[in-house]
Amino acid sequence: MRIGGGVESIGVVKPKAFSWRSLFGNAERHDQDLKLVFHKLSVINEEAVALYLKKIIDDEARLWSNTLVGNFFGRRPSYSYVKSMAMKIWKLKGSVETTLLDNGIFVFKLSCSKDKQTLLDGGPWNFGKVPMIVRSWDPSLELKKTFLDQIPIWITLPHLSFQFWSFEALGIIGSVLGTLICTSKYTKNKE
Repeated sequence: MRIGGGVESIGVVKPKAFSWRSLFGNAERHDQDLKLVFHKLSVINEEAVALYLKKIIDDEARLWSNTLVGNFFGRRPSYSYVKSMAMKIWKLKGSVETTLLDNGIFVFKLSCSKDKQTLLDGGPWNFGKVPMIVRSWDPSLELKKTFLDQIPIWITLPHLSFQFWSFEALGIIGSVLGTLICTSKYTKNKE
C-alpha cells in the first residue's frame, strides 16, 4: 500500500484483546469474598427490575442500627477534626467509625446503643463553634443535608428586674425574638 509522497505503510497493527478486569490490577490477587454474583433480572411490564429478598435488606439494616448521620450548619470542619473531636466531646463508652460522604454528611457508626441514645439526647453539638445536627439512621432516611428554617433556642435574661418576671411581661419581651415555647420551672416559681 502506498501513502502519498512515495512512503509505504508498514502494515496494520491490531490491538491486543484485553478484559475489563485487567484494568483493575491482578484479578487473581483479589479476595474471593469481594466477588459479586450476577442475578437474573425480572421483567415487569416490559421493564427490567431487580427484586430483592426482604431478609437480605433487613439483615443489612440491622448492621447499621446504631448509626447516626449528621450535618453542619455553616462551614463544615475537616474530616480529621470532626473525627478526633467527636471522641473528645462525646466521651463514648464504645467505639465509633466516622465516614464523610461526598455531599458533606457525616456517618457515625457506633458500637454501643447507649452511646447512640446519649448523643441523640445530648445535642445540639458544636465542633469549633459550628453546630451539627445528628439524626438516627433508619432505612427510609434520605442521606442528604438537613436545612432548618427554625431552630429552637433557650435564652436567659441576666439581670432582669423582678417586676418583669411575670408570664405576661416575659411573653412581651420574648415575643420580640420569635415564637415562644415555654419557660423554666425556676422562672415560673420566681426563683
